[in-house]
Amino acid sequence: MAEIEYPEDTYRPFEDATLYGGKLDLSWRDMSHCWCFWNMKLSVAELADADDIILRAMDEAMNIQPRDMYWSVLGMMNNCWYRITIRKENGTLKFEHPTQPALIPGGWMERVKKAGGDLLGPNWGELAPDEKPRVIQVVEEVKMVNESVKREIEFEDLKQHDGPTEPWFVVNNEVYNGLGFLEDHPGGATSILASAGIDASDEFMAIHSESAKAMMPKYHIGTLSATARRTILDGPIATREKTATFLDPRQWLKTTLIQKKVISWDTRIFTFQLEHEEQELGLPVGQHLMIKVKDEKTNEVIVRAYTPISEGKAKGTLELLVKVYFETATSKGGKMTMALDRLRKD
Repeated sequence: MAEIEYPEDTYRPFEDATLYGGKLDLSWRDMSHCWCFWNMKLSVAELADADDIILRAMDEAMNIQPRDMYWSVLGMMNNCWYRITIRKENGTLKFEHPTQPALIPGGWMERVKKAGGDLLGPNWGELAPDEKPRVIQVVEEVKMVNESVKREIEFEDLKQHDGPTEPWFVVNNEVYNGLGFLEDHPGGATSILASAGIDASDEFMAIHSESAKAMMPKYHIGTLSATARRTILDGPIATREKTATFLDPRQWLKTTLIQKKVISWDTRIFTFQLEHEEQELGLPVGQHLMIKVKDEKTNEVIVRAYTPISEGKAKGTLELLVKVYFETATSKGGKMTMALDRLRKD
């Protein structure tokens, strides 16, 4: 029911074209491969009378997105209806998404689970108009460690287990042996082996469910020593011979900010210098890289994933287009984007 805009329409040839002597029809919109944009006009009064906004897509064959969450290996992993709750607070409307970005707590899914609601229930776990309030259950944090394990692990021990024979990885300063889970991991053995010998805290905590976290004590083998923690926190920055490509999935590498271009009040292009002028980034098309920044204001080390805007074959530099989420009266802002904006070029 929404107005839909296809970016390809701005340059699509609606007349027939020929290719190698054959007729080529490019006018059909099923040839679209970019995101489409949509809009719909609603009055504030309509929103004030509603409890939520639910988004559901349907194609020309009347195929409809499923209402509830389920594991979709061939899709985007989660292809259910999107729901935003509308909460009325002191005469204002507050729109609540299912979750918050990165590892920020909040969202209606977390609120419903803490209240004992069933997310797969008929009303997404929310109370029905005639339903009595539930007794709020205190949800205990999932323990990911085996408390009987007292082993202290040094950084050198961790790095000796960065291969397929016995892959160790770190989550929140605790060390786990992934060997026993290589065959059963839903993401395959590759994802575990890619984390072998390194700190995988951000990646693990961002994508794993509570049930997956509850399995971790079985694989817990020890705790990083204080020295090992400092080594991981500070790098280590590798020293190596001159290479044709910059990125190495097994180690952090240092770049220098050489330019910060202001595009608008909240948007910047950051240009980083690689190790030498003829070096390419080495990132496959459509992939992202991990960036680690130590915030000069808070001294917090922050890790996030970004996709560069510079061409894959560009030499000597890396460019990132970043929208900066500044702190406001109602928001703490984006940790990583503000830390990047505080960087000073060399």
